[in-house]
Amino acid sequence: LMVDILEGNVSDLLPTAPIPIISTLDSRLIVRESCGCAIASKRDGATSSCVPVPPDTSQSPVARHAQCRAQIESILRGVSFDHNWQGESDLAESLIEAYSAAGKSRRTDVFLDLWRDFLSVNFHLDVDEVIISGILQTLHNYIEIDGVSLIGESLYWTATSMLEKRALQQIRKTYNVSMREEWVLNQLRDQLDITFERPKILDILHRNLVELGIRSAYMSLYEQGVNSQTARMLLAYSGEARHPLPDNGLTFDAELLIPDAYFEDHLRFSYMVEALYYGEQHIGFMILDMSRHINSIHAGIRRIVSNIFRSVDLVNKIQHQKTELVQSLAKLKETLEGITKTLSVTVGNRDPYTAGHQRRVAELSLAIAREMALDEDALEEIRVAALLHDIGKLYTPAEILNKPGALKSIEFELIKQHAEEGYNTLKNIEFPWPIAQIVSQHHERCDGSGYPRGIAGDEILLAARILAVADVVEAITSMRPYRAALGLDTAIDEITRFKGTRYDTDVVDATMRLLQNGAFKPNGAANGNGP
Repeated sequence: LMVDILEGNVSDLLPTAPIPIISTLDSRLIVRESCGCAIASKRDGATSSCVPVPPDTSQSPVARHAQCRAQIESILRGVSFDHNWQGESDLAESLIEAYSAAGKSRRTDVFLDLWRDFLSVNFHLDVDEVIISGILQTLHNYIEIDGVSLIGESLYWTATSMLEKRALQQIRKTYNVSMREEWVLNQLRDQLDITFERPKILDILHRNLVELGIRSAYMSLYEQGVNSQTARMLLAYSGEARHPLPDNGLTFDAELLIPDAYFEDHLRFSYMVEALYYGEQHIGFMILDMSRHINSIHAGIRRIVSNIFRSVDLVNKIQHQKTELVQSLAKLKETLEGITKTLSVTVGNRDPYTAGHQRRVAELSLAIAREMALDEDALEEIRVAALLHDIGKLYTPAEILNKPGALKSIEFELIKQHAEEGYNTLKNIEFPWPIAQIVSQHHERCDGSGYPRGIAGDEILLAARILAVADVVEAITSMRPYRAALGLDTAIDEITRFKGTRYDTDVVDATMRLLQNGAFKPNGAANGNGP
């Protein structure tokens, strides 16, 4: 086909009969002002335009008056003003009469007073200035035809100047209001950032929305947290007065947007519906009065409110997880306490002396740790380690543990193994602290002379250094199966003579303060109480 067309062989392709016209497009010149008006419209048989139509000089005065009035009414339909003041038809007639009277009486104030009142009830004079100027041009043309143009030029330009000044004032006012609104929105954002309690959030919202000039607002969240048929109203106010709601909000059919009881039938209203989102989920909506605002400020409020409720949801989830974690930790603590008691009882059943020794060492170790101002977590770590520090003696023959007299070297080596055996017993239990390591190190010494590994200084855990001193003091001051108690003076001589070498200096100093003020007494009598 393309080859035939290029070579000119298209005669066979053309139809023999004329091609009927299926449709036509009416092309007309349309004059448009920057305001967007002057578009021909056949609605109601009139043309909606802010560009005045030149008067027909052949018409009678009555016909020209009707034409002028129709043009002004058409222009007023595109102007945002308070219709409670005057309707479009009445206002058009009033403007014509006042303009004509001013021309005939040579008194400009007859028209300018009405003109000033009209400009004062315009909501968006900065936007409508070009449209409103068309009213003046229409009036000017009409008066000139009636032959009273002596004052027409002066009145026209005075009214135009008044319009321009009022528009400039409106622009400045709009700018100032915009800056004020931006400040209030920032204040709202800052105040909501520091609170996550719903009552306070609602109070802050109400206070700031009223300050923004929003006289009525209603906020609701969906009952199930996402888009559903039921909503729960959390905030409602109109005329700046807060409506009382139940603590958990008012449940209603979400399709209503606002429950019927909150509509005031005798008042006109205009509301903007803003959806609240959590990510891609629709979680609720806000109904905002828009009598004094355009959509931009409403969108800003929507973003702020959506963000705060998203933050509240995250905080609630974190709080819930925290509660579960606290409960889990409490259960874990109970479990660990049960394990500790079970192991301690096991030792006591085999060797009652060792069980009593562990309990008294735990008491002294805790007293030393408190004297050193350690935190509660460190105190619990030391308590558990002290209660289990000799558990390795379960693997030491009882006849060696309770043997009277001196031990042979091989027997002493067997006893020394209890530290490593204790580590092996506890290493697979998941304590919140390194209990197995502390038990393994409680016979290590700061100068490296201890066992089982011979480590020194800071290689030894602080809890193990405290436990080492408490173990020595308790052993010396208590009766053993193979000897009587050696007394407190002997214990003091031991730890002070080897302070800074075998024993940690800070631990010894804390122990000495306890012994000197009577917080620990021989035979495990801590604070003067207990055996």
